[in-house]
This record gives sequence, structure tokens and C-alpha cells, in this order.
Amino acid sequence: MESIRKNYSKINKDSSSHELIFNKLLKYGIKVDDYRVVNKGINSKTFCLEVNKEKLILKCYPDDISGKRERLLRELSFLNFLDLNKINTSPKVINFDQNDNWILLSWVEGINIKKITNSDANKLIYFLKNIQKYRNTDTAIEIMNASEAKFSLQNHFKGVEERFKRFNKIYHTIKQLNDSRLNSFLSIIDDAFKELDNIKEFAFKKFSENEWITEININERILSPSDIGFHNILKNKSTLNFIDFEYAGWDDPRKLVCDLILQPDHGIPLSYYSSILNFKNEFIKFKNNKFHEIFLLRLYRLKWLAIILNPFISSNIELLNKNKLNICNKKSFKYLNESYNRINKIHGDIPK
Repeated sequence: MESIRKNYSKINKDSSSHELIFNKLLKYGIKVDDYRVVNKGINSKTFCLEVNKEKLILKCYPDDISGKRERLLRELSFLNFLDLNKINTSPKVINFDQNDNWILLSWVEGINIKKITNSDANKLIYFLKNIQKYRNTDTAIEIMNASEAKFSLQNHFKGVEERFKRFNKIYHTIKQLNDSRLNSFLSIIDDAFKELDNIKEFAFKKFSENEWITEININERILSPSDIGFHNILKNKSTLNFIDFEYAGWDDPRKLVCDLILQPDHGIPLSYYSSILNFKNEFIKFKNNKFHEIFLLRLYRLKWLAIILNPFISSNIELLNKNKLNICNKKSFKYLNESYNRINKIHGDIPK
């Protein structure tokens, strides 16, 4: 287990939970000798188990998370798809329990990538292109739509618009507090709503009604890991291993390209944009595509901003300390500037 301590900086012993799952594993002849928490997130909790001196991954989904069974089924179907098509850079499914919401996987070696190279970027794109070879297989038919799949320009817009509608209540609550510490946050939300209006106006100028509402054809959709980025990749020597497919499924290739460009902390550096272009040129061949991409990049820039702000708005505003506010504001402003520069370098002068 010593290698686990080297590969993960935050590993804590959890001695009070998941004993029922361990007892159930015994029925399958799997006796857990030791375990460590390797990741504790909002949507799932991951353990490294030691079984007969071998390591396994146990991933559990909390009971209070909506759609928890869909997360499990998405991960299960996507991993089975990869395995059956001999794409051997992800964990293998050993067992799962739909009622108790857990999946047991083979261990994959590797460490998080701190400095992304051009080779890393190309290998990520190769993985994304490689899985498309098997889109027409029986194993692909089993795969659900990605958790936030959208297939029309209108639905892309509605998905991001819904995220910001959730801000309305907290926005008015903050205004009533009349707290100067929150002015920067209010300014970010104000600007985001204005940009959302500007994006919609851009769409109405550039797209016909039919273009706005029509979904892309089934043969134009791709298989996507969805939560794409180097945070879900482990590097073992020269091999990249891909993990976490709880949001994976069929999706719009334009959305995947936007996420590759705009992912805040773990995306492909813009200096390696040619690797993204390689994927885009092969899988995105829509009429009026330049304006589609400008529209979607501006839109998904706001989606990522909403994700950055989400922990902030789900907190008790009155209990937030000054440091947390400053961190939130700095991260938001940094992302807005960096993402604007990325879009601008690709498409020229885009309204800020």
C-alpha cells in the first residue's frame, strides 16, 4: 500500500462506514484486508482496497445524490464498452451492486499529470478518436446519453440558462445584505446575465429558427467521457490511463470541443490547440460551423463560470469569511480573462 501514499497527497482512513459493502463483498469471495480513501467528492467516494495483496478500486455513490443509479450505470456501460473493444487504458469492472450503488474495479497505476506535454495532449485526443471507431457496435448501443447531453443549439442555451436561473434567489438575497464584501460577486453575476443576453442576441442574428431548434443527427453524435480533462487521467510512464466515466455517454462533439478548450484547471493548453483541431476537423462538419463554435464557446465559458461559483452560492452567505470570498472572486476573474483570451486567439475579436 506504500505506493498509494506516494501517488495521492490526501489519503485518510475511514473506519466508520462502508462495512456493509465489505461484508457483501465477502459473499463474492472478496475479503478486504485493508483500505484507504483515495477520493472523497460530492458525487462519489473512492477507496483503494487491498485484497490478497492486490489493489482494487471501490467506487460508491452517496444515497442523497439524485441520479446516483444513472451515474453507476453510465460508468458501468462505458467501462464495459471500452473493455469489450479492447481499449485497455481504463479500469476493468469486477463487480457492482445497483441497489447499494457501488462498483468494484481493477486498479490502474499512475500519477496525476502536473505539467501537460504535447505528447499528453495528443494521447488524450487519440483516446477520444479511438473510441469513435466503435460507435456502431452493439456495445455502443448499450450506452446512455451523457448526463448533460444536448443536441440542438436551443437546448445548449437552455442548459446554461437554467444554471444561471438558480442564481436568481441567492443574487437577490445578497443584494439585500448590503455588504460591500459581496460587490465583486454581484458584479460577476451581473456581467454573466448580460453576456447570456448577448449570446442569445448573437444566436438570433446568425441562426435560422430551424437551425436553432434542430438536433444533430444520430450519426453526427459521439461517445464522450463528458467530464474530460487531465484531472481524470493517470500517467504511468508513457501510458495515459483514463478514469471516472460517471457522466459519460452520447453527446454533441461541439460540446466536447468547447470543454477541451475551456476546462478551467485541467484542459489542453492552448499551445497544443492543433491536437484539438485534429479532432474537430474529423468529427465536426456542420454548415455554418464557425458561428456555431463561437456561440457555443461563449456559452460554455459561462457554464464553467457557474461551476466555479457553485460552491460559493451553495454556502451560507452570511457565514462566508473574507478569505473565501476573495478566493472565489480571484478564481472567477482569472478564469473569465483566461477563457476570453483562449476564444479570442482562436476566433479573433470576440465581444468581452
